[in-house]
Amino acid sequence: MDTLPADSDAPASLPSVVAIVVAHDPGSWFEATMASLAEQDYDQLAVLVIDAGSTVPVRDRVAAVFPSALVRRLEENPGYGAATNEGVAMVQGAPFLLLCHDDVELAPDTVRVLVEEAYRSNAGLLGPKLVRWDAPREILQLGLAVDKTGYATPRVDRGEFDQEQHDAVRDVFALPSACLLVRADLYQALGGFDEGIDFLGDDVDLCWRAQVAGARVVVAPDARVCHLEALGDRRHIDDRRKLQARHRLRTSMVCYGFVHRLRVLPQAAILAFTEIVYALVVGRGRQARDVAGAWLWNLRRHGSIRRARRRLATVRQVPDGEVRPLQAAGFGRLNALARGQIGRTGDDRLTSMGTAGRDLANFFREGPSRASAIVWIAVGVFLVVGSRHLITREIPAIGQFADFPGSPTDLVRQWASGWSAAGLGSEAPNPTGFGVLGAMGYLFVGAMGLLRKVLVLGLLPLGAFGAWRLLAPTRSRWTRLVVLIVYVTVPVAYNAVALGHWGGLILYAAAPWLLARLARASGLAPFAPIELTAPPDSDVDDVPVPTEGVAPRTRRQHVLALGVLLGAVTCLVPLAVPVVLVMAVGLVLGGILGGSLHAAGRIVGVAVFGSCLALLLQVPWVLDFLPPRFQWSAVGAEATSSAGGIDLPHLLRFDSGPLGAGPLGYGFLCVAGLALLIGRGWRLDWAIRGWVLALVCWGALWVTEAGWLPFGPGAAELLLAPAAAGLALAAGLGVTAFERDRPASFSWRQVVSVAALAALALATLPSLGAMFNGRWFAPRGDFDSSLSFLDDEVADTPFRVLWLGDPDVVPLSGWELEDDVIYATTDEGQPDVTDLWAGSSHGATQVLSDALQAAGSRQTNRLGRLLAPMGVQYIIVVQQLAPAPFSEEKRPVPASLTTTLDEQLDLEAIEVNPALDVYRNIAWAPSRAFLPGAEVGAGDGSALGQSVATDLTGLEVALPDEVHFNEFQGPVEAGDEVYLASASSSRWQLRSGGETAGRREAFGWANAFTVAGEGDATLRFRTAVTRYGLLAVQVALWVIVLFALFRGQVAGPRSRRKARP
Repeated sequence: MDTLPADSDAPASLPSVVAIVVAHDPGSWFEATMASLAEQDYDQLAVLVIDAGSTVPVRDRVAAVFPSALVRRLEENPGYGAATNEGVAMVQGAPFLLLCHDDVELAPDTVRVLVEEAYRSNAGLLGPKLVRWDAPREILQLGLAVDKTGYATPRVDRGEFDQEQHDAVRDVFALPSACLLVRADLYQALGGFDEGIDFLGDDVDLCWRAQVAGARVVVAPDARVCHLEALGDRRHIDDRRKLQARHRLRTSMVCYGFVHRLRVLPQAAILAFTEIVYALVVGRGRQARDVAGAWLWNLRRHGSIRRARRRLATVRQVPDGEVRPLQAAGFGRLNALARGQIGRTGDDRLTSMGTAGRDLANFFREGPSRASAIVWIAVGVFLVVGSRHLITREIPAIGQFADFPGSPTDLVRQWASGWSAAGLGSEAPNPTGFGVLGAMGYLFVGAMGLLRKVLVLGLLPLGAFGAWRLLAPTRSRWTRLVVLIVYVTVPVAYNAVALGHWGGLILYAAAPWLLARLARASGLAPFAPIELTAPPDSDVDDVPVPTEGVAPRTRRQHVLALGVLLGAVTCLVPLAVPVVLVMAVGLVLGGILGGSLHAAGRIVGVAVFGSCLALLLQVPWVLDFLPPRFQWSAVGAEATSSAGGIDLPHLLRFDSGPLGAGPLGYGFLCVAGLALLIGRGWRLDWAIRGWVLALVCWGALWVTEAGWLPFGPGAAELLLAPAAAGLALAAGLGVTAFERDRPASFSWRQVVSVAALAALALATLPSLGAMFNGRWFAPRGDFDSSLSFLDDEVADTPFRVLWLGDPDVVPLSGWELEDDVIYATTDEGQPDVTDLWAGSSHGATQVLSDALQAAGSRQTNRLGRLLAPMGVQYIIVVQQLAPAPFSEEKRPVPASLTTTLDEQLDLEAIEVNPALDVYRNIAWAPSRAFLPGAEVGAGDGSALGQSVATDLTGLEVALPDEVHFNEFQGPVEAGDEVYLASASSSRWQLRSGGETAGRREAFGWANAFTVAGEGDATLRFRTAVTRYGLLAVQVALWVIVLFALFRGQVAGPRSRRKARP
């Protein structure tokens, strides 16, 4: 490789300097740059020009002005830093390097002044005073001030008139790279410019690393250099803002040590978020994209950042704590943002507050693209303010908002086990939701409390985004905004939050997405596949212009998309499958009412096959839905009663909880009716479909609430959510109809449109008012403190709790005992999320109901003894959703039930809270205990008959250590009789001393073991290999279906001509 000699004929007392000029397509100014170097009064100066891929080589231009200069050509332009490093590699022996842009003009004494000051100040990097090329009396830069995030600002105002007021030599944090004198040994130690920074920001990075290495960075104003700043004139795109954002973040990530990275990078992230919000508000989408993209760009280059950080660590001499005071205080970026300085591409110069104000004012006037940002910001504020107490505090464990287990492993183990702990247990598959929640728990690094909060509150914006996407094929932002506003302000979701209806909240989040899938499967406008046509005034036949519609997809792809989406929802809400079928029926009936059967087969077919696929993805759990084990409780349905529930007027206003809209709620109906009045074509057709969908959902819910069907959804929101989606669809199409179908002249259509807009404004008021509650009227507390004694006792003895009450207030799922009363059990205390799926009560669990029925029919007054073999120590009758004073609305059980419990001789009432009736079973026995003999529970009578005849009071706890929900350990002796109050199964195995205990059936339904060997014993349920095989099949099915869906989504646009709707 060629090298540049550092010696010359000048006196040896002067240190040699090599000037390295990086040139790329320089303009007419280049000769002036080279002439200024040739005219330097410093004799020990050599010049090397790096031609960085110029279109026309610069060798001849250099030779004409500075014949002794050496030129090195690079075929491509690697960026200023990398090109400079190439030049430095050619230099040998020179103690100083002068790094120059190709658009600078040096005063004749610049090099001499800089070298003299380098010796005088013992500086490692020195820079001159930069002045305007065409107005040398105006200052451009005198060093740079840099804040903690790497944002650089000039130390003097640009354009300030030079009266030598800044001519004192001073230390600065950074210097512009336009003209920079640097000690060669320092440059080599630092590794030169960071080649990961191609343009802009390389100077701050080099100077920051020099500060860390202990070098002084000094500005010498007596040295003057004119700078043209011609970089922007030579780049095809103005991406300076994007590059600056990327490179200052990279510099911060490289130059800070571990502790300061932890302190500064979160602040930089908050600052970036602030700028993104500001940019969206004033309509600068590219700015928001550039700021957000800087983080992604650096994350993708984390490997090179880590290597640069290690290289810097080898020369680090100054800790961050000493570098930090050299930086500018505060946030320069935030100050510039407040002054209106930030935002225009490539222009970070100060502008007036008036300009920023005009930008914001223009935002409100420039139509739907900016209105979208306003509405979304308003929706975000609405949801955050309305949920603020739930975000900052614990979400109360009411209804289905049960606590999550402490570890995701507990959920995964339960999903993988062949033993279901519901009721008295059974050999049955566990819900797929256990595995899904466990996997999500691992993604949240075991933060189960955070996961629970996200899976409750995160459903609100998910539903809002689904509503925004619902009518995206119309290409009308105003349409989508109205759909969003209607769906967000309908009180369905907030009543679900207030009542603890997690299933209803999940359906609220999923309903717009499910409706969109069914609509797209129809292939009808505006959900028809996009047709590519040429513009009318074009002479070219193949110029594509996309019309309204969606990307073409085959029916198989529609089935896969619906099946995967529905399968994800069904993991947690099994009733989602019949709800989707109801939605499909509503859309088909709407088409018939509109006079068309077209696409009815496609909609029904996709809904049916998608539902089958969703159920297939639930194998083996779905097997529990089949006869003879099937019960409606297994899929989350409840038995209905003739007492009646929500009446029709409340249903039409979506008034299912404390957040009621009153008469204003009818405003949503008025808005949705606009399309029926003024719509034509597909606007009218789909508005009718949306209305009929809502009517079908309302009708189905009304029929179940009136008790005309034997079963119904566990939460009204399961059907109100798709009704709200259908109504929002119709409301949005009213806007589309107003845009397309209104006549040019004024008519009654304009009048009803204004009336609909007013109705929408009025309908949103109740939800806006509820926002200030901060918790959507959810109770401020739950039963945790009232029932804390359960947690205290569970540490000592294993027991069960029997819960009774109205299904709307009992905090877990159960089975029907009588009208509006269910029974359910928990093992050892209060319920958690695993108790939300009741499964089937067929088998041993039926014994609980038999015992309660026997007491209710006055066959016994010793219910406690009947429940003793089941390990039931407490009976809790729930009368309210939350304890007093957090909830006042009572859901009392029939007086006959509490009277029956009060009459029992072996039940002791405990005063806890007016919302609860708690009874302690004084005849109870631990759910794992040592029996006094092999004859106990071995009779031939009925289960209840044996229970009455046997006194189990005072039995000693056996196997007290719970390893997992289906595995227990503890010491035993040979001949002991160990009792397990779980459904009889040969897969329960007790081993001690290397021997397996004999198992028998106790009390006609439970397990008892005769210990064969003394020592530490382990009792566990052995899951069948076939069950593991079914789980492997389930995982494989998910992988195959997701792969097929992804492959279809990627390949779909490539094969549009072959795709069928």
